[in-house]
Amino acid sequence: MTTAWRAALGLIAVVIGPVVATAQTQAPPTYAGDIWSRPRLTGDWGGFRDQLAKKGVVFDADLLLMPQGVLSGGRDTGAGFWGNAEYTLNVDTGKAGLWPGGFLKVAGLTGFGDTVLTQPVFLRILERFFPALLTPVHPPTTSNDTWAVFYAFDQYLWQPAAETSRGIGIFFTFGVSDGKVNPIKYSYNMGIGGNGVVPGRPHDTFGIGWARTEVSKDFLPLLRQQLGLGLDREDAIEMYYNAAVTPWLGVTTDLQIIDSAIKKILSPSGRLRNVDTAVIAGLRLYMRF
Repeated sequence: MTTAWRAALGLIAVVIGPVVATAQTQAPPTYAGDIWSRPRLTGDWGGFRDQLAKKGVVFDADLLLMPQGVLSGGRDTGAGFWGNAEYTLNVDTGKAGLWPGGFLKVAGLTGFGDTVLTQPVFLRILERFFPALLTPVHPPTTSNDTWAVFYAFDQYLWQPAAETSRGIGIFFTFGVSDGKVNPIKYSYNMGIGGNGVVPGRPHDTFGIGWARTEVSKDFLPLLRQQLGLGLDREDAIEMYYNAAVTPWLGVTTDLQIIDSAIKKILSPSGRLRNVDTAVIAGLRLYMRF
């Protein structure tokens, strides 16, 4: 849900908190098995991968592919395709025979493609109505401090007897910032989800949630006041079902309904037009190599 509203607004809110040292991600008991049961697509590499894991060296490569299409409303109907490839190397220095109690993690990320939600909306509007603002005559206003607070909880409401990893539960998150450096003042997110409760599908998950994002009044007041772009709040509803096809392949169907904070965009003729509530369908393929 968070990704939906951040992409729809074209904003990225970054919060840096204290870093806490955590143990290395646990490797599976073995990478071996047939193609339907092994935890990674490429298997155990002839036993070499299992030997590395016993010595505290765990390498993973994960790929996320997501085709999307706007069914109605929004800025424009159409389809997009984007993906991420993530590479991680975890080393337990104790198991590796180096020194006890040390954990090293190296990660890389590659992004490609275009999502239907990301477009340079504000840049196009400035170029059309306020081109002089694109050439600053004063240095940007800066701040030496900012703050943000987040709270989150989740709770199972029902679980099968003696099954601690399966059930149906609720989740809720709330965030607030100073609204000065961060363009997002408040954010809310709540919903219900299930894990392993569909008969015959012990590893499938599903969920439905609602999110609201309230934009800071200090964010782009000129565009807000003179052009009536909205920039007040954004509501989104998302529902998904994730099918665990194999331990290394997950396929998710996803539907989002977004009432965008941006109420007007430029039409091909260069005039502002209203933005209707968008209905977006997507498919996610997550593969672990």
